[in-house]
Amino acid sequence: MSSRGIQFPNSVDRSGAGRFITFVLDCESWGYKFTYVPSPGSLGFYAGNSSAAVTFDQHSPLLDGKRIMVFSGEFHPWRLPSTAPWRDVLEKMKPAGFDAVSIYFHWRLSESKRANLNFEGYLSVTRFLEIAKDVGILVIVRPGPYINAETTGGGYPGWLTNVPDTARSNGSDFTPAWKPYIRAVSEYTDKTTYGHTDHMKWVTEETRSSGITRVPMSLFFLPWVFLVYHGHFSTHNDRKPDGQFASGPAKVDLYAWDAYPLGFDCSNPDVHQKRNLAEPLYLAEYQGGAFDPCSGPDYEECYKLINEQVYSASGNKVGIVADSLVQFANVFYKNNYAAGTYLQNLYMTYGGTNWGNLATPTVYASYDYTTPVSEDRSFTAKYSEIKLQALFLHATPHYHLAGRISTDATHASLNYIWTTHLATPKGQNLYIIRQTSTTRTGRAEFDFKVNTTAGEVVSHSVGLNGRERKIIVSEYPFGNSLLAYTSAEVTTWTTIDGQDNILLYISNQTSITALYTSPTSKPIVSGSSSVTASISNGTALISGVPLSNSLVRIAVGNTSVWLADKTWLAPRVWQPRVSGTSGNGRYDLSPRTGSVLVFGPYLVRNATTNGFTM
Repeated sequence: MSSRGIQFPNSVDRSGAGRFITFVLDCESWGYKFTYVPSPGSLGFYAGNSSAAVTFDQHSPLLDGKRIMVFSGEFHPWRLPSTAPWRDVLEKMKPAGFDAVSIYFHWRLSESKRANLNFEGYLSVTRFLEIAKDVGILVIVRPGPYINAETTGGGYPGWLTNVPDTARSNGSDFTPAWKPYIRAVSEYTDKTTYGHTDHMKWVTEETRSSGITRVPMSLFFLPWVFLVYHGHFSTHNDRKPDGQFASGPAKVDLYAWDAYPLGFDCSNPDVHQKRNLAEPLYLAEYQGGAFDPCSGPDYEECYKLINEQVYSASGNKVGIVADSLVQFANVFYKNNYAAGTYLQNLYMTYGGTNWGNLATPTVYASYDYTTPVSEDRSFTAKYSEIKLQALFLHATPHYHLAGRISTDATHASLNYIWTTHLATPKGQNLYIIRQTSTTRTGRAEFDFKVNTTAGEVVSHSVGLNGRERKIIVSEYPFGNSLLAYTSAEVTTWTTIDGQDNILLYISNQTSITALYTSPTSKPIVSGSSSVTASISNGTALISGVPLSNSLVRIAVGNTSVWLADKTWLAPRVWQPRVSGTSGNGRYDLSPRTGSVLVFGPYLVRNATTNGFTM
């Protein structure tokens, strides 16, 4: 059993010198002992031992003590060098459930001539942060100075080649070269840090160094950056889980790493069958698409690599995948949640364009990256799949407290259905289910067992199409209501005028849902004659298949269960916030802030209410 999600007592070990405080999370009964050591030079951001506005513990990040799911997307403003469209991109990210955006700054663009720093126009740090604050999306700052990002020299200015020193070292010439730039970025971002003017700032540094430069980099460069960003959260995205900067004199506040399970070989779109899936807690860069290299097959094949389009036997494109049953986002991201990922940044979410000589020779002008928001800022198929996942995660705060109970093939009536069972100390359950092998592409139908307070319950006719993943829940709280179990998947919920509303979806199967209730009158079903509902022993039992092009509502007292087909629902559902949006509520996409559900439009950027008018 994993200990993640189980509440452990905290103790403080002050045997170290000065500011180096060790927080020990102890669970002797399970044989686990966890130690958190703050980063040298950091004020420390462990929840319960810090007064900072942004903290974290073993379960999740917290804003002012409130748990959040950091669902972030990568966007490089300098790849869209006009400030007006920045708002458009951010206003398309937030409705899809992105509560954070990760951005690189570009040293060469800001200091193309040494000592002439330029942060004006499309290089304006403050302008981007102001727009992000107005939209209500958190910003994860990645200042460099080295950034990789398929940009020439990793963002280093050309004049750096004339500096007689080894780059990315503690050399006496290299160090004063980058310090003015980093100091300037720090001064700009310090004005908009969360807790100061309602903005969160995490400082991340990307290091892809090798050999001898790694040691001086870790010993001298990062501690100096921490001092510049004194009082701000620091992270590091390692290129793979090697533990670089996870400990030692250059330890960051929260360690993270990259994961690109499909790589970038768009000429070999079946590579996903040959890779193992990672199980990290914080994915600072998780694959959001793929770039097409110079002399590559073009982005049509990259979309094929990540299963975004349907192709005929001859290889001709015949359409976009509508139900995401073979989409990369469905397969890999839900596996991340099974592993307990509570901070995820998708690289990229909007790719943009490599203007001028921005591109490294490995790529070309288009940096479309097969992202959720394409280069022309329209939506791709994965946008809707990601939206369903993000809405669910924001609506399910107990996910952060759920520890792994088991990973096995015993919950389903078929022995090739694999289940990861997560549960909280209160008995709230999440089951992430899939077929045992990615080579299984046929449909599987089976019975599935879940735990409830009344004992084990079997749901019949659960279905998986090929590599599809599903998240099944039981003892699921929403507002003042409680689902006993459901074979459908939860999209989100909201409470409007004292009535709890939960939105469920299915894909190619019959749904069975049980809702705890006190009313004895028969539930009212509207929208489909193929869905039935009845009450027995204080539980409303709902079963059936919704129409493929509309919603079904099952009203039970002060609770309404809404049921829809996934293919119809995914591109049409939106949950804009309408109240509780001051302070940290501006960035809170959970139903703890007042929201409404809207169905139909291509995009709903925001909504306001005035009495009974929206």
